[in-house]
Amino acid sequence: MLDESTDVSVHQNLIVYVRFLEQIGGREVPCVEFLGIRQLSVANAEAITSELLGMLRDMGLDLSRLGGVSTDGASVMVGCKSGVVTRLKELCPGILATHCIAHRLALSCGEAADKVTYLVKFQAVLNDLYKYFERSPKNMARLEKVQGILEDSRSTRLKQVSNTRWLSFEGSVQAVVDNFQSVVAVILEDNSAKSLALHKPISCYKFLYVAHFLADALKPLAMLSRSYQRSELDFTEVNCLLHSTVQVLDKLISYPGCNLSAFLQHAPTEPTLDKSGLFTFEFQGHTVRDSLSQRSEAVRACSSFIETVKASLQSRFTDSGDAKILSALSRFFDPQCFSDRTPPSEDIDVIAKHLSVCKVGEVRECRVELGNFVEFCRARLQANPKAFLTSTDVCQVAFRARELFPIVAAAAGRLITAPVSTADCERGFSRQNLIKTDVRSCLKPTTLENLMRLSINSGKEEMDYEEAFRKWSSLKARRIFHVNFNQ
Repeated sequence: MLDESTDVSVHQNLIVYVRFLEQIGGREVPCVEFLGIRQLSVANAEAITSELLGMLRDMGLDLSRLGGVSTDGASVMVGCKSGVVTRLKELCPGILATHCIAHRLALSCGEAADKVTYLVKFQAVLNDLYKYFERSPKNMARLEKVQGILEDSRSTRLKQVSNTRWLSFEGSVQAVVDNFQSVVAVILEDNSAKSLALHKPISCYKFLYVAHFLADALKPLAMLSRSYQRSELDFTEVNCLLHSTVQVLDKLISYPGCNLSAFLQHAPTEPTLDKSGLFTFEFQGHTVRDSLSQRSEAVRACSSFIETVKASLQSRFTDSGDAKILSALSRFFDPQCFSDRTPPSEDIDVIAKHLSVCKVGEVRECRVELGNFVEFCRARLQANPKAFLTSTDVCQVAFRARELFPIVAAAAGRLITAPVSTADCERGFSRQNLIKTDVRSCLKPTTLENLMRLSINSGKEEMDYEEAFRKWSSLKARRIFHVNFNQ
């Protein structure tokens, strides 16, 4: 896993994490560790590849054992002519490359929202509300005072919509839903031109319907994003999590979620005239404008968002390129293949050809061993129907029977160690920004890397601090040992 970013000193840095198998409790478990960070003089494919190879060489890691690489999908990383992945495949043809699934999910959702005209305006309104309170201590104090009077336990701080972290949109929408009563009260009390300009777009049926719908729809997407950012995630879980989330989104079109159901209970079933002859209704103590056109446009915007999200996810999560190989591996090690059906022959062909490219064995040899392993697992299931329940369990069987099935064990290792996300790199950059700040902007790259390593690995194992101190003090004459403490 590798990614590049800019630090507080406006230096471009390359950060690398490695995923490998470690034997823990009799099982071979995939682990993720921080490998290092390097400063780039120029962030092109040649420089990134050179630094990566140098880092692997310094750590004593053999490039031929590299099974996969995950990037953020930038052209410098995945360019088909001279990208980093292309250069690595020239050196090691068996590498499986993946575009970070968390990035793909965020891009799909952001792309879908940008294609729905009203949602573009909706995001702008949320950001205007955020700025109205965040940039004015007076308005913020008023909001907190009203929240205290209402004693609403759901009150949360308003959040900004970020284009780069689009699924943070869920927190922004939920904050508006929870704080609607307080926000409108403060805006009406202000009675300025700016506040009245904010009041008009948020005090209508269309805004409230979309806000409550998105609060329901974005929750499963945000949960999926968090699942995709787990360090222990492997490819066998990616499609299962995605399909279950799409099913939840499908249901929301016909069956309103918790937030939308609560709103619809307070809203009239159809627009009704008030004493002034206008279509309005009361919601949380405030007057809300209503009309048939608003209702139809709100439903249309929400349905369009769901359909566009599904289409975007389908186009970005396809079994093409290296994903086809990983999908074939995932289906082959699925326990259902050994109990209900025979693994598709095309999957075995895809796996065998990939393993031959990796120089694990000849194509025919790989096909034979893969077929023998299927029969071996089927026999174990007949003896014990609960011998393995997940793909990981099947992989563990392959590891334990490595002497019998070395080719299958190699395939299992490539499947569960294939990185599918660069979330660890993002967390590494967050750690970098906590260490290298404005007041420590002159840290040398080696010092930064050592401090990051200490910070990231702290608590993982016991450290001999006395030995560390002796080593530190013996490197050179330290001024601390020559200070006179006598008064």
